[in-house]
Amino acid sequence: MMMKKLTSLRLLFIFILAWLGITFQVFSQEQKQTQEQKKEVEQEQKDRPPIKLETRLVSLDVTVTDQKSRPIHNLRKEDFIVTEDDARQDIAFFSTQNRPISFGLLLDVSGSMTDERQQIYFSALSILDSGTSEDEAFLMTFSDKIKTRKGFTTNIRSLKKSIGDIETRGMTALYDAIISALDYIQQGKHEKKALIVVTDGADNRSVAKYADVLEVARQRGVLLYIMYFSDKRRQHSIAQSVHNVGKDTVDQIKVTDPISLMRNLSQVTGGEAHFPQTVKEIWDSSYIITNELHSQYSLGYYPTNNARDGKWRRIKVAVVERPGIPKVYVRARSGYYAPNDKNSSSENLQQSVRLLAGAHY
Repeated sequence: MMMKKLTSLRLLFIFILAWLGITFQVFSQEQKQTQEQKKEVEQEQKDRPPIKLETRLVSLDVTVTDQKSRPIHNLRKEDFIVTEDDARQDIAFFSTQNRPISFGLLLDVSGSMTDERQQIYFSALSILDSGTSEDEAFLMTFSDKIKTRKGFTTNIRSLKKSIGDIETRGMTALYDAIISALDYIQQGKHEKKALIVVTDGADNRSVAKYADVLEVARQRGVLLYIMYFSDKRRQHSIAQSVHNVGKDTVDQIKVTDPISLMRNLSQVTGGEAHFPQTVKEIWDSSYIITNELHSQYSLGYYPTNNARDGKWRRIKVAVVERPGIPKVYVRARSGYYAPNDKNSSSENLQQSVRLLAGAHY
């Protein structure tokens, strides 16, 4: 009886081992097939061309003012007309909310700066005082050397300490400094970015030419505000010694006086240039810039032209004339470069200019 039970147990044990062997073999084959199928799928995905989004939202910060530079409020989405290369665009995004800003403050500390420079610097710094709690800013100075005095911080008051110990000396590498600041501000965390430039003289030291800095300004999508402090007598003498304008193939600028150059440079970004001649006028300009930055309309559209050709797209923003809407002045950046899958010549230019500008550090 015992022998029969042992024999039965052996047979059961042998059966279980055989079943386990078959199951393991089947599982191994299935696992191998699954791995082979996975490799085939991965290979197919590699062989497929990448899927690319052909459109992206073009964002605009739009300033609307009256004849006295006072912001116009309470406009609606339907009050605006946006065109790209003369083709009307549908406005997909519209907001009047005061958005946080990544600021850059670029101060001229060359030897020509007036004895009233501390008041000039603090007036520019006041632009940063009236923003949101999320605003951030950095401080950069320039003469024939470019120096980042304070990196991005939300503690705006800490920038005042960095201004207190500034000494003025050297020449004016204005163009190289603007390019450096436009590069640095890209580290800011907010979509809306504004660079405030304070200077009292024309460029006389930069490696980059005016055409170069104008091209970089067009690429960067940063609002550029320039406070060019100089009395009429000094403006005339400076105009006789403008340095490094270069052959401008961008906007065909024919003039070489610094006022026209600075005005054009700021306007292509949607910003503005101010030309105060007294300290009081500097504070007035600071107030106007502050009020403007926090009264702008935010617009966005998906361009009807989806070509990824890297070409310049010209933008115009207008306000519809209606009863109750006074004559207004509208400012926004003048355009943008379409996406390009290959490195464009403008990107190569920007990289080479950055390398040259690095000589001032």
